[in-house]
Amino acid sequence: LMLLFESLLPVPTIDLQLRLLESTDDAKGNLGNPMPKTSLRDPTKPNHIQCFDPSTMQYLGQVKAMTKDEVYNACLKAKNAQKKWSLTTFSQRRMVMRTIQKYIVNNVENICRVCARDSGKTKVD
Repeated sequence: LMLLFESLLPVPTIDLQLRLLESTDDAKGNLGNPMPKTSLRDPTKPNHIQCFDPSTMQYLGQVKAMTKDEVYNACLKAKNAQKKWSLTTFSQRRMVMRTIQKYIVNNVENICRVCARDSGKTKVD
């Protein structure tokens, strides 16, 4: 009976704004120029990693490279979050999973587009 009642509760919505590169299949003018030499490192920005679509060599941008301490702190933060997660009820976990499910179902095309660009594979893969 409790599960039936919970299924009637509204599922929260996740609102995530995509950048232009992520929100369109139109590669004309929206992506960076193909990179002549693909290198993860840019000598002018040693603390960043360059990102590109492996299938087209289109430049997608760059992200900050994490230091050893930043990785350690992120792992520590995840460990602490897991401890808090372990204290949640089945109902709370179910609502989190339903919220993620709703986001995936509503954004499957965008998720596939970004994954395909990042991996260089087709959307079907």
